[in-house]
Amino acid sequence: MQTVSPLASRLGLKVVKRYAAGDEGHLTKEVIALPGATLIAWRHEALHSIPRHLGEVDPIPPDYWPTDRFDVIWTFTPTASGGASPRCRSSCCPVTCPTPGACLTTAMT
Repeated sequence: MQTVSPLASRLGLKVVKRYAAGDEGHLTKEVIALPGATLIAWRHEALHSIPRHLGEVDPIPPDYWPTDRFDVIWTFTPTASGGASPRCRSSCCPVTCPTPGACLTTAMT
């Protein structure tokens, strides 16, 4: 909550809190049905579960998410096959990285 509450307040949006780790399937089902962009803030240890519910995701995001990283944003663009194409961006990587793990690897080296 502390990650998204200030942004939601500034934008006049409500934070949805009905999902928890283990609910990734239900979360992604709802998000896929929504128009426009959706921001998801999730627990590091369960974050890798979200793309598994988006259909075919290529390239596949990493299974490990460093516990000290709060500056990485993944975007998933729907594909014609019904899956998603992920890209990531971070404060240490000012351009969109070609693969989702690149932003995490760059910051860890």
